[in-house]
Amino acid sequence: MKILSLLLLLPLLAFSQNSKTYNDTIPAKELNNEELQMKEYINSSYVNDSKKLLGVEFGNIVLEDINAELFISENEKKIIFYNFWSKSCAPCLEEIPMLNALKKKYKNKVEFVAITFDDVEIIKKVEFNFRHFIVDKNEIYKLNFNSGFPISFIISNGKILYYKLGGTTSESPFHNASTKQTFFKFCEIIDNEISKLK
Repeated sequence: MKILSLLLLLPLLAFSQNSKTYNDTIPAKELNNEELQMKEYINSSYVNDSKKLLGVEFGNIVLEDINAELFISENEKKIIFYNFWSKSCAPCLEEIPMLNALKKKYKNKVEFVAITFDDVEIIKKVEFNFRHFIVDKNEIYKLNFNSGFPISFIISNGKILYYKLGGTTSESPFHNASTKQTFFKFCEIIDNEISKLK
């Protein structure tokens, strides 16, 4: 299978100082006591990091998926949800059921893209319902993802609406609450953007 180059111009090395911020809240009525207790913990980690990138141009990605179909991100009219993951990353695997549920909810309104450096045989063993692309590990490392995987981006009109890095495993006392909050947050952002695009 031919793997095309990753033409990603994401400025991770120099965050925009003037980028927009997003009111990162979930209605309290949707969270139970345990979730409310860990909300500040979550917000202090990946959520605050995401605000540095909001509104930044994501750049164009040109790739061939594992079925040899070409993907050119700038030709997409839908919202694009990118997830960078690896089979060796436990939090990546733990969040896949939640991501599959997200795709099921928005399958006709959002393009769901998974990017990894794992080989195709590994990908086929994981029940992950996104469109899959394999990129050379060195190309992914050039993006300066210092916090590791998983990493998710929600993109619309070429700009970053949301950026989430990291995750938890089932061994964490925050895992269930964190996963639930992440799902709600993704839905909130996608729903808000869908309403703007109508």
